[in-house]
Amino acid sequence: METLCERRAHQPWMEVFDGVEFAALRMWQSDTYLTADEDGRSVHHVSLRGVASHSAVWAVEKRLAAGTPPRRYLLFRGAYGRYLGAREDHEGCYAFCPLRTGSLVATQRDRDQEEVDAIMWRALACSGSDVFEHHDARGVVLLHDRSGRYLRGNKNLLGCRHSVSIDDNLNAERTLRWEVLPIPTLDRPELPFATNPDLAETLDRSASSTSGQRREIRYVKADDAGNFSEEEGDWTSFQFTSRSVQILREELANRVEYEVTLCVRAGRHGHLTPLLINLPRSEETLHIVVLRRNSAADEQLKFPNPARPVSSSPSLRDAFKSTASASASKRNRRNKLFLAYGYLAAAALSSSSPSHATPRSDHNMEEGYLHSPSGPSRRHFRMLGSLRGMEVFEDVVFARLRSYECGTYLHADEDGRSVYHGSLALASHNAVWAVERRLVASGDGDGDGDGAAPTLHLLFRGAYGRFLGGPDARDGDGNGERRCRLLKVTQRDRDAEEVDAIMWRAIACGRWDVFEEHDARGVTILRDRSGRYLRGNKGFLSCRRSVSVDGNANKEATLLWELVRVPPSLGRPQLPFATEADLGVTVCLPTRRREIRYVRADDEGNIVGSWESFPFKGKSVRILRDSVVRRVLLNTPASERPQLGENFTLCVRAGLHGHLSPLLINLPRSLEALNVVLLRENSTADNELIFPDVDALPDQPSFE
Repeated sequence: METLCERRAHQPWMEVFDGVEFAALRMWQSDTYLTADEDGRSVHHVSLRGVASHSAVWAVEKRLAAGTPPRRYLLFRGAYGRYLGAREDHEGCYAFCPLRTGSLVATQRDRDQEEVDAIMWRALACSGSDVFEHHDARGVVLLHDRSGRYLRGNKNLLGCRHSVSIDDNLNAERTLRWEVLPIPTLDRPELPFATNPDLAETLDRSASSTSGQRREIRYVKADDAGNFSEEEGDWTSFQFTSRSVQILREELANRVEYEVTLCVRAGRHGHLTPLLINLPRSEETLHIVVLRRNSAADEQLKFPNPARPVSSSPSLRDAFKSTASASASKRNRRNKLFLAYGYLAAAALSSSSPSHATPRSDHNMEEGYLHSPSGPSRRHFRMLGSLRGMEVFEDVVFARLRSYECGTYLHADEDGRSVYHGSLALASHNAVWAVERRLVASGDGDGDGDGAAPTLHLLFRGAYGRFLGGPDARDGDGNGERRCRLLKVTQRDRDAEEVDAIMWRAIACGRWDVFEEHDARGVTILRDRSGRYLRGNKGFLSCRRSVSVDGNANKEATLLWELVRVPPSLGRPQLPFATEADLGVTVCLPTRRREIRYVRADDEGNIVGSWESFPFKGKSVRILRDSVVRRVLLNTPASERPQLGENFTLCVRAGLHGHLSPLLINLPRSLEALNVVLLRENSTADNELIFPDVDALPDQPSFE
């Protein structure tokens, strides 16, 4: 009797792609992925080895071709905007074979005409009872172009990149089978970080007009609806030396004078594709359509999330159970599937198991346990932090910043100005930073962003109310000779509304071997508004290592910072008790004093009255609070004192535009004047204060 597989063999199966906007195509026989090569033209199928890559994601376009009745076709558009198809030089390829069984090389093609047979595909059902798809696959299909040829993944025993060809021969059908993995969409991914060679090429370009290979960039500005001119005279061109898409975006943003999204277009009829990876190695001319950030056309763009393929089954455990009940001929393939995704299954099972349960280490696939009881290895986590930037800081109120290379924490030094990274022996407020967010108008910082959307920046406020930042940038600090200068990072006052040196952006790092520790939210690179990076330096002879900023991306490991979330405290922390040194009296020599400037705020947090000052000796915050409260009450009319009470919260303010920070630790060693503001306890402003819980356990990891 004819089986279902035999009846459906080689029949259209286009519904596999229904609702699919982005897909990865996995070779059924070898578990390798169809990839658009970095040369911009070649196509291979390679092993991703657990690394998510935009090069292995294809945008799926649907098209109805003329006919009676019209036929549905698929077009697969790669990361460079070009389409999967055969080369046009078929005469030479087929000349030696009268039966037309010669193979054409698959390539990434421009779409210069409305309909190109070589890039228009139909999905066909495959034959054979041995076919089943992985748990994350939508189906297993053959891809057949409009010219009657099949997409074939060849084997190359001597190389890690296997060639892909197109021919009309159905022999060796296993090499024609492709698994369809739907890829979900993402809000807006961060562009890859510019690597050392990219920055070196940029420096060479500024130093010499002839150094380095250059490519022509032709670009045109689109209006807010996405319309742009096709006339050659309306396109602008320039020479560009580098492969970094980050540097190219900054170059074009400077030319058009607003924040942009870069889209590539391959051929006159090619669709716009957001450029999310570095430029191809080839030096072909690249056609860029510039969209204004947050315009209507920009908001309609969709971005793939290659790190998370969509699972087609209800749960991983069900997938393993159904696989285990298959015939013995599928056992080897099941084991390969289990090894690749076993750690995800263990995570899914752990959510429904008691916390004290110990995972078994047997090989029973029906139970869905890992081979190793130790759980996921380090390499399984390498993608968790490397693809994220500003979203790492979403909903974070307080954070510790840990050096990825050294495992040390960024501290606000007790001198009140210095910053260092050192070990965290005890819970310390000096290693906790309040995270402020600020939207800054795009442009030169004067508030006129030329209509462009504002950019989100981060400010890190330390225990003394001062902000993390380097010295103000001078002309040339981000380019040329000065970019390599190490500038010391300090705790800075905020005397202006916008200070470029204390405003930071989190950038996804460019290394694939990066993973975060179990208590880290993500691994990022911090770059200030002046284009300089926060670097944790090494000091072999000191336990407290310096921190600097510079415009050089060398030694990227020293630029990586892990975000460790610190939860808000449910109560109000106790102030440290005064020590004997704070209470003692010096007889021989007069004690040096610092100036304390103080003022009281009303219940809404608005400053009342004028600033007063007095000299203060010692470092005790508890004694300082009592001294300031006593002076405030003495200057308050007796009739108003009962309403004020005697309990106040002492806050510091660093600079005219600094935010109020509760002073929870003793005063810094330096004798700089300190500006403090008193808030009445349980007032509206006081109740809005948030305190960090430095003793709380770190967040546990999430496997979702």
